[in-house]
Amino acid sequence: MPLDTVCKTVHQYSRDQVTADDMQKLQDIADDYKKVKNYVYARYSGIKSLPKIFPGYTVQNEMTASGLRAQLEMPSVYFYMAVFDALGDIKCQWTRTKAKVLQLIGLNETLDPQEKHYLRFLLKSSNAFIAVLNQEPVVLPYKMQVKFDELAKHVDPGKMERYLCRQVRKHHKKMHTEQAIGFSLSERAYRYADHGIYISTKEKRKRVFVALTDNCQYNNQIYAKLYPEQGRIEIKAAIHAAVRVHSDYAGCIGVAAGMFTMFTTDQGHCYGEELGKYQNGYADWIREQTVSYNRNRRDNPGRKKYQAKKKRLQEQL
Repeated sequence: MPLDTVCKTVHQYSRDQVTADDMQKLQDIADDYKKVKNYVYARYSGIKSLPKIFPGYTVQNEMTASGLRAQLEMPSVYFYMAVFDALGDIKCQWTRTKAKVLQLIGLNETLDPQEKHYLRFLLKSSNAFIAVLNQEPVVLPYKMQVKFDELAKHVDPGKMERYLCRQVRKHHKKMHTEQAIGFSLSERAYRYADHGIYISTKEKRKRVFVALTDNCQYNNQIYAKLYPEQGRIEIKAAIHAAVRVHSDYAGCIGVAAGMFTMFTTDQGHCYGEELGKYQNGYADWIREQTVSYNRNRRDNPGRKKYQAKKKRLQEQL
């Protein structure tokens, strides 16, 4: 992508009410899309499948041979989009797992600096990470292997690798979705014409026409989100837009970060003035809940409501 452009998501909306019959055809695609994603989640989210998900062609070949597409009678343009969407989600989940384990390593006061360095090396090197999780010998390119062997001399490799495996098993989650709210479309699955868009269905050579509120046309991957109750759809497309350059934006601004007001500029403008109120409210609630939980630990009914409210307060903050 050129440096003077930025990637942004644009939205298109259906103009008229989508008929119940046409909406059901689109919903059938979304239902199958969900089934394929859940199949990929279940089969490839685990440790043993880590070597297969990068770059993902092994998964594509195995999914082709699985017979799932024929079983669902699903067009290939949607089947493979669902496969690679699920693979993208799995890769993101592994990134989150690594970030969480990396954070915990930094906070673990029982580990010395050399042990932390060794564990961080394993997390940063994909080949080493995969080998350790699958209890296989770590084999790396020459220079990295020399570095790895040097780090291993100053720690107990077995102990560190067991620690890493425990943390990954504890924090890595296999994905699953119950929502069938939309699906991605490649260029072959749709066509713009007649002030709307023609979307391929599960029937051969049959397309659903949806009139749109604008005449914009795109030729890349898009996403169709369904609203069956309202009889409408929303289309999302990623485009490269030119970066706006303001020649008059030439001044320097001083910004001070605070605990009660988030930012104050050198001109006296304040942003996030209620930050302190939200922080104090959140801290007071956490303190009260901790005292209450410790007092009633034996008869504690569970932490579901606690976690739900904690999440709401964090989102508000």
